[in-house]
Amino acid sequence: MAKQLQLRRGTTSQHSSFTGLVGEVTVDTDKDVVVIHDGSTAGGEPLATEASVALKAPLTNAILVTPNLGTPSAGTIDADNVTISNIAIGAECTGASTDLTDTAALTYNADADVSANTWVLDEDAMGTDSATKLATQQSIKAYVDTTVGATNELLEDTTPQLGGSLDVLAQVITTSTTNGHISFDKGLTEKTGTSTVGTTVVTVDLSTGNFFIADLEGLSGNVLTFTISNPNATANQVNNFVVKIIQGTTTTTRNFTWATVVSNGTNIDWAGGAGPDITTGADKVDILSFTSYDNGTTWYGAIVGQEFS
Repeated sequence: MAKQLQLRRGTTSQHSSFTGLVGEVTVDTDKDVVVIHDGSTAGGEPLATEASVALKAPLTNAILVTPNLGTPSAGTIDADNVTISNIAIGAECTGASTDLTDTAALTYNADADVSANTWVLDEDAMGTDSATKLATQQSIKAYVDTTVGATNELLEDTTPQLGGSLDVLAQVITTSTTNGHISFDKGLTEKTGTSTVGTTVVTVDLSTGNFFIADLEGLSGNVLTFTISNPNATANQVNNFVVKIIQGTTTTTRNFTWATVVSNGTNIDWAGGAGPDITTGADKVDILSFTSYDNGTTWYGAIVGQEFS
């Protein structure tokens, strides 16, 4: 009977922790390959089989159903008449006319026109309203031009309409027409401003309006301080407001002590030098007007009317 030679053998996992002697040969039973050892390398060096070597041959005229080319660092793949899919392209993709630069489905940094791609929309009206596709620069400009043109400046709109309240902030409504005036074809109304009455102090806040009501019923004595807060501080702007003063319903009547009001910081100048006495009598009404031409430094008082019932 012929003699048989049986080499030491083991699985790939077992080989990984095995270091054979120099020149020793073992068999990997998982891969069915011979492994050569050098006395120092764990796992040794597996030898290639005929089948694995065949895959290293040139791919010319070969048909591979699901080939995996790995991650080559350099080289050329001849893919004539072959469809290539699932390609990861880097930031740049360049080359001669026989490689991937001829594939219309690819987009490159050097492309001058990408509008033919399905992920690019060239719609002047932005009708698709897509959240996943890009718009061309031309379509964006056309849309903005059309939209702005439809809602352009008031100068170009002869019949503008507001959709809500107009908040001019701290700005001024003005006209650039020489000797021009601002006209209103309907009446103007204003809300009553905020005023407070307490102890011997009356306060009006000009940031809240120009017409005020002060009921003296809430005072504990005559008015000694008349505070006019938040006048317009812009140069060459006139401040004016009107106060409706109501005498209280109690038997004790109240008055404005105008000299003390001035000494307490509110400079009011009256024609003839002295301010008016407030009409006595339950719920009698006096209406006074105050105007300043110097942003509230000096106020000119005037009687609109007194002793209204």
